[in-house]
Amino acid sequence: DQKNNIWIATANGISKFTDKNVGIVSHNSISYKIYPNPASNAVFLEHSGIAKVQVMDIAGNNLFNIALLPGETKIDISSLNTGFYILSVTESGKTGIAKLSVL
Repeated sequence: DQKNNIWIATANGISKFTDKNVGIVSHNSISYKIYPNPASNAVFLEHSGIAKVQVMDIAGNNLFNIALLPGETKIDISSLNTGFYILSVTESGKTGIAKLSVL
């Protein structure tokens, strides 16, 4: 939209996210941190529970899924082209959305 927000439809409804350098997200009662952002080879995701991460292109097409244990996890993004991507993090039935910038 005109304020640089991106709106994404998910199974849980519509989510809004904005461009941030470090993704610290608290959404639907889950919190997680994604860094560095922007990134080129890998990002780290910190979260407190067992989570499923879905990486999508900006059109919402699923590129890959990852199942994660609690803590900090390195996610390889070296196969992604330069651009913007969407990370959907689901934990305990709650979903949060973040934008990832790949250099």
